[in-house]
Amino acid sequence: MLRSLSTSAQARESFVCWQCLASWRQGARGKGRGGGGVRARARAGAIPSRPLLPTPQQRSLSTSVDAPIRITYVGGPEPPKAAISTDLGSNIRNRLRIWESQIGSDVAAVAAQAFEDVNQAGRALNTTGVTAYTGKLDDNTEDELIDEFHPFAEQELADVGGKRTFLLPGDLVELQILGNRYQELAIFVRDLGLQSQFFTMSGQWVQRRNTHPTFYVPGFVEQRELDDILPFLPNSDIQGDKLNKLTRFQEALPQLVGKSCIRKMLDFWRQADDAFVKLAPKIEAAHQVLARPHRTAYASLDEIAEKLLAGDNARLPGGKFPKTTLYAIHRRLLTHNIGIYTQQKGTLRAGGEYGIVSRSEVSETSSVTQLVRVYIAEKAKGAPPVRRGPLEGFVVKCQRLIDESRKHRQFTPYGMIGPSSEKSTGTQYREGCVREKFTPAENLFVRFLESWAGLKSFNQGALTLESVGSQILRSIDRYDDVLMDEKIAWTFLQEIGIIPPWETRAPYVLRLPQTGQRLQTEANVTDRGFVEDRLANIRRDWGDLPAFCIDAPTAHEIDDAISIEKTDNKDEHWLHIHVADPASRMDVAGAAAEFAQIIGSNVYLPDRVLSMLDSKVVQSKLSLVSGKKRPCMTFSAKLDIEGKMLDYNVSAGVLNNVVNLTPEVFEEIGSGKKVPDDTIIYTVGETPPASSKPSRKMSSVEDLFDHHESLKLLNHFGRLRLKLLRSQGGTYIGANKFSVHVDFRGPQWTQSLIGQSCTHAGDPTIHVSSKGIGRSQNGTLSYLMHLASEVCAKWCNARAIPTIYRVTPRNGSAESAPDYFRRVVAPILKEGKHIPPEIEQQYQTLVGPAQPSTVPGPHIAVGAEMLVKCTSPLRRYGDLLVHWQLGAALLEEHRTGRSLTSVDTDENIFPFTTAQLNSLLPRIDTRERVIRKAQNDAEMAWFMQFILRAWKFKEAELPQLTFIVKDFLKKENSESTTGVVTQFAVPALMKIPEWLEMDEISPSDVFEVEIADIDVVGGRLTVEPIRRSESGSE
Repeated sequence: MLRSLSTSAQARESFVCWQCLASWRQGARGKGRGGGGVRARARAGAIPSRPLLPTPQQRSLSTSVDAPIRITYVGGPEPPKAAISTDLGSNIRNRLRIWESQIGSDVAAVAAQAFEDVNQAGRALNTTGVTAYTGKLDDNTEDELIDEFHPFAEQELADVGGKRTFLLPGDLVELQILGNRYQELAIFVRDLGLQSQFFTMSGQWVQRRNTHPTFYVPGFVEQRELDDILPFLPNSDIQGDKLNKLTRFQEALPQLVGKSCIRKMLDFWRQADDAFVKLAPKIEAAHQVLARPHRTAYASLDEIAEKLLAGDNARLPGGKFPKTTLYAIHRRLLTHNIGIYTQQKGTLRAGGEYGIVSRSEVSETSSVTQLVRVYIAEKAKGAPPVRRGPLEGFVVKCQRLIDESRKHRQFTPYGMIGPSSEKSTGTQYREGCVREKFTPAENLFVRFLESWAGLKSFNQGALTLESVGSQILRSIDRYDDVLMDEKIAWTFLQEIGIIPPWETRAPYVLRLPQTGQRLQTEANVTDRGFVEDRLANIRRDWGDLPAFCIDAPTAHEIDDAISIEKTDNKDEHWLHIHVADPASRMDVAGAAAEFAQIIGSNVYLPDRVLSMLDSKVVQSKLSLVSGKKRPCMTFSAKLDIEGKMLDYNVSAGVLNNVVNLTPEVFEEIGSGKKVPDDTIIYTVGETPPASSKPSRKMSSVEDLFDHHESLKLLNHFGRLRLKLLRSQGGTYIGANKFSVHVDFRGPQWTQSLIGQSCTHAGDPTIHVSSKGIGRSQNGTLSYLMHLASEVCAKWCNARAIPTIYRVTPRNGSAESAPDYFRRVVAPILKEGKHIPPEIEQQYQTLVGPAQPSTVPGPHIAVGAEMLVKCTSPLRRYGDLLVHWQLGAALLEEHRTGRSLTSVDTDENIFPFTTAQLNSLLPRIDTRERVIRKAQNDAEMAWFMQFILRAWKFKEAELPQLTFIVKDFLKKENSESTTGVVTQFAVPALMKIPEWLEMDEISPSDVFEVEIADIDVVGGRLTVEPIRRSESGSE
């Protein structure tokens, strides 16, 4: 059961890692106290002197793949390596200008996100790896100039109310201060671009990078109440020690300035305290009530409140709990070291979810804490080993395992041990050979370190548990002169053979089934819950109409195809996007559907793929295959000669004549030009066998001779749609980044062995491919596919079908994106010029991220009037849900013989009502965001593995690296600056050497650099300059 407030102090005795403490104190000394501690401010009357809800200072243990490419190998054994040119030539400045105009601002945005979360000790807490960089407004296509622009009006954008992913002036938020050691309520004042400004309940101000708060109350005060504070605040981004710190106003505020805001915040805080006093027994039992015995659970704050306070009458009209009650619950949940946590990319201000750790994990963590306490006490007394408890035996065994490991794999301080000097004669090195087994008692320590370093179950600021982990590592006595942190804990798990040397944290953070030591009981993919086709009697047979499946030859889930039909009017054509239809063969409440909702989408990691739906069922019954008459949902659009949509329809069908081709073949036929491919692949490891066999027969340009007319028309309509969407403010849709491919030369992924140490005599081959500066990876195909999403949205909206729209929410606090496009962007595009990076960055900032909503509205980034994602139901739960709704509507129209557009739609005919969808949106949105981040982090971790093996172990020759400084990222601190390593378009930190002053560095400066440090686990690259680039300074 959960510890009560009165007993929580008992668990506060910590095991301090003195090296860590000294390091922390040194960092804290130089950063100041930011306006005094909690007690000082309490004495001044700024906050309640004895908050009843504990702050985090009082934490206690709660005890309750790609298309074929021409490969140029760089590194690895024969075939002979292609020479890598390190001569950048004299035109690097011109090349960088091109790069800056085409992808520079995108990479800069990625770099900004990658370094946005750094704690006071300088350790990345939440670094984002390589992302799918947003594309460009000014893609270099051959389209004629756009003559007329029709951006959406501000009033057309969706008003999502409090369910939004951005703050407005007057919103109340909770800020985590000093590394999450205590909370401070604050009111959002304004957005300054990359930083946000807040006025706190202690009468101070804070300026910090734009990140998601974990709790917020929309419209807490009116914006006019902040007007008198603005003259006393900075008007631009700040640098140095003041960033992220509570700061007193330089001039004493007039007596009444900000007083009403402070009073309201203090009242809110006290009311939360009062709510906690009244509801303490129920809130204290939160983890025991909410947690499952052995599996992770997820719930929103509203769901948690409903569960804990069932039957409580302290509700607002409409049945909701007051925000003060919700805040009391939120504050208490996060004061425990372990139990309930906020998800890394959970948008809690838009109603995101909390992760609820299993009871067994919390209980075992408490047990390990006690065992470490016994070990320290008995060892200090000089007691014999037998009296020191199970940690003594664990230490001895781990010392032996580590010593044996280091005979074949070198220890490194970079978060990964080195490649094996011992090579297996077979290919089964991936599964590994068992060395030793751990006893159940010893495995407690393994699982504890996995919770810390892998699952990240400990709440931020959980110093007690972190010190327990550090003490375990220190007891092993094999890690001298390194910080005993998560990175070393992860390395330790590799050295004792619990995880493979190449494992990344992504599957742990996502808590994928059959991962590690704890997640063997998580729900797994299943073939149970599939039924006969409910739409079989209303499907249209598309017969011999060729449907073009345009995807990589290695793709396995073939879930969409596109076809074209002529009409009686030569200037009009029907375009059909055929999408696999698993929903019609799934019980919406069945086991397969339940797992799909839990996992959220397919998870694509460089070394493994977790499918949302059972792969055998997908391949045998659902994936689109020629000659198999597979069920599909077809989204049809009639387009005129200018690409405008004249009519649309949604229908159920069966698809038979599927023609498979790659995007490169489609572009070559459509444009009449050979698609250039100058891909360079840098390789570490053994050269792999011949290219992977395609998953299906792929057609060449010659094979498709009879279809050239259709494919050229499709390509033409794609360019027309591109032009049309841009005229409405749409940005280029695509990705521009390096890619990582991992080859194990045969062996497939297998689940972890419980409590067993394994050795791996071999390492995977890692390919890092780069297209070079300024290359785009997207053609016209994506614009055709977006037709399906537009058709789906219009069709559902016309029939009042509850569905999930993807909208750009209205943000009344900043200049509207449509107005900025009309005023600044459109005139530049009219002249056929490139959009300057700073203008594009500002436009994309104003547009902001789209978010799911049950209310339709424009999606500005795509340039669509409305949009519903529907083309990936085999891979994404949100799309699958949409197909369930579409199927129900088609069945109802078939039953009644009339369109739902002519009647008042009864929501009870659908599997999901609007209310049910609104309750699901936070889960769907949060899961999608968390998965995207984990996939990016995994790719970055594999990139860092490649860098480590090439840099330290000389498995490949790296080119001369160049680093470009970014203007709005410079001066993060006095010792380094941020920017991008241009060869891979990867964000990095550059150390400032003694021969270079920070003031001598300017935006877009170019340096030749060498690698100084890497963090494989955190995905962090640090370089140091060798010299300024002579050609870059011209």
